[in-house]
Amino acid sequence: MIPAKALPFTAHAGGFFQSVLKNRYLILQLAKRDFKNRYAGSGLGLFWAFMQPLAMMVILWFVFEFGLKAQHVASNIPFVAWFFTAMVAWNFFADVLTVNTSVLNEYSFMIKKVEFQLAALPLVKMISSLGIHLIFLVILTAILLINGIYPSWHWLQIPYYLGAMIYLLLGVSWLSAALNVFLKDTAQVVSIIVQFGFW
Repeated sequence: MIPAKALPFTAHAGGFFQSVLKNRYLILQLAKRDFKNRYAGSGLGLFWAFMQPLAMMVILWFVFEFGLKAQHVASNIPFVAWFFTAMVAWNFFADVLTVNTSVLNEYSFMIKKVEFQLAALPLVKMISSLGIHLIFLVILTAILLINGIYPSWHWLQIPYYLGAMIYLLLGVSWLSAALNVFLKDTAQVVSIIVQFGFW
């Protein structure tokens, strides 16, 4: 029997946030491992983490702006700046929700062997995706600057946006992951919902 103090996530931690804070090292290690495993099988590894979503955004931007002649949303904001801002946020949401739907099944080996707080598992996938998202925010900043959109007090909303997105994803991920345990088709349904959500 493993002592309660040695367990990664225990009911004795006194709540979800206290448990996350107490076990932050384990969560970060699992997120690091997850990040490596996502791209371990490919030759270029981390390159694909950026190239695949970036290529999709460039293709969609080209189709909308040059193929469909999309108009500027506002007179002083170029379409490319508006489009990439929306896509960076959406890609983060879609990626985290999709991978978190199956998170309990993926980490079932831990669930069966060690007692811990299941609610913290979606954070592992979220942190794994957050690193890529932050780099995309840097790329987005470069796009905005190139298009003449310079930092203003509105940019202070970025931390609020990230916090709100993380809280939203945490709640939705808990729901989808729990449903997926009982309804195995949940992951497929979520994938379809994500596709509809984009459009």
